[in-house]
Amino acid sequence: MIPAGDIVGLVLAGGRSRRFGWEKAAVVVDGRPLLDIALSGLGGCGALAVNAPKDSEAARLAAARGLPLLPDPEGLPDGPLTGVLAGLDWAAARGAAWLATSPCDLADPPADLVARLAAAGGCAYALAPDGRHPLSALWPVELAEPLRAILRREHPPVRAVQDDAGFKAVLFERAASFANLNTPGGLSAHVQAWGLSPDGAPFRTRSSWLQPVRADGVAAMLKLPFEAEERRGGQVLAWFDGRGAARVLRADDEAVLLERLAGDIDLVAMAEASATGDENACRVLCTVVGQLHAGQPAPPPQAHPLRPWFAGLERRAANHALLARAWTVADRLLAESHEPRVLHGDIHHANVLHDPAKGWRAIDPKGLIGPRGYDYANLLRNPPGRRARDPARLGRLAGMVCEISGLSRREILGWTLAHAGLSAAWSLEAGDDPAHSLTVAELAASLL
Repeated sequence: MIPAGDIVGLVLAGGRSRRFGWEKAAVVVDGRPLLDIALSGLGGCGALAVNAPKDSEAARLAAARGLPLLPDPEGLPDGPLTGVLAGLDWAAARGAAWLATSPCDLADPPADLVARLAAAGGCAYALAPDGRHPLSALWPVELAEPLRAILRREHPPVRAVQDDAGFKAVLFERAASFANLNTPGGLSAHVQAWGLSPDGAPFRTRSSWLQPVRADGVAAMLKLPFEAEERRGGQVLAWFDGRGAARVLRADDEAVLLERLAGDIDLVAMAEASATGDENACRVLCTVVGQLHAGQPAPPPQAHPLRPWFAGLERRAANHALLARAWTVADRLLAESHEPRVLHGDIHHANVLHDPAKGWRAIDPKGLIGPRGYDYANLLRNPPGRRARDPARLGRLAGMVCEISGLSRREILGWTLAHAGLSAAWSLEAGDDPAHSLTVAELAASLL
């Protein structure tokens, strides 16, 4: 077992990312740059550094985090081994005996990568069910000079150098931990086909790839969903045609091009700042919901009925008293529906954006059909935090929602209980913590 103090870590971010279309280190995945995700996969190292060109986005990110930047040594061939050599030289200068490396294009590296490679005694690389991952490895600093000599005369594969040096495999069970992240070809294909100009790094959420672009000079967002629900949402967004929602500029079966909103006012920050800000944010959300519901034409064929949306809550109701009450209330409200609307389905503080020229617009609808009261429920459960679990706050904002929407307190609190129960059921099924949603459900039930 190698002591943790003898190991330093290096993120390899020197590649050109030609196939990717943008420098990978700066691509945001689930809210974090890939560089940060790679750094988190090197936990346990005594120090960290980044291998990248001086004029790169990776260099900018490294500087912002106070990390050393290690460009490739001059006069040697481009490639990951040259980056490894830069790291070995840096490790030697620090007096470390081992260098752990990780490529910057892993979206979910194992948290115990370094510990397990060290437990194997070093000179080791990761092996997963999908094959060998030679850049997720632990290198001896004494390999620096032999590697330098090799690179001066040839440019061998990484695995060949490791095999000659006697590296061994360490098995990791999850292939997904080492999946190489590449944007789908649909992004670049649509950029070309629709005559768009990239205007920022692509990024990935849990459901879509997105690419900031310009369309005839206008700021836009190209979205490529990889879930059926998100594709349906894009179709429903087009149906709203700018009525309280971001306008769709172009779409096909794979992608949607949206107007890009500045997002210059953050409703989450507004709500968390003070009680007055919380009330102002609630008023904005209610106004947007009213715009979405007003004067609707015939529903689009893509919209789904609301009742099946509650299947998860119905399943969990048999074994949980509070969820049973939430399902009873939801079942009653669904049966009483006299004002069906095309619903956004997920109105909360992060799904309504502001633009100085366009005002407040909703994004990312689910595309449901049902009682309009449901669209007000989630805003009372958000933003998550202490304020949303305050019973006085829930009662006060529920009254405000009733006044703006024209719906009864019984309906608004009933839908709040139903939706909070549904969110808790989803969390339980996903293995997540349902505590926040259960607390809001209890509060809503107590006020009914």
